Amino acid sequence: MRRFSAVLRHRNAGFSANAMGVWIVPEERLMEVGQIIAEYAAVSHCYQRPTYPPHWNYNLFSMVHGKTTEDCLEVLNSISEQTGLAEYTMLYSTKEYKKVRVKYFTPGTPLPASIGN
Repeated sequence: MRRFSAVLRHRNAGFSANAMGVWIVPEERLMEVGQIIAEYAAVSHCYQRPTYPPHWNYNLFSMVHGKTTEDCLEVLNSISEQTGLAEYTMLYSTKEYKKVRVKYFTPGTPLPASIGN
């Protein structure tokens, strides 16, 4: 077996709030701060993204899940205190669209020309 995974439907488990914390992190601190944020149990994703100055300077993203928006705010404030980062904002989800797992090479589906040759 090469891969084994599980999907938690967080809304069904009572975690109805989530916030993407977006951070402005000095380049030399990205690895350090990323590891600190990733250790929080409420954080499901933490990753570096490109910036688009002058309007979008946030380079580290962290998805936080909680039962309420206040729970998410508490986690993000805690991260700010622990890392010393004050330049961040929170983006709250307003709608969740259907998520489906990508299915590759299923029976009956023709292969793309570049693979089938």
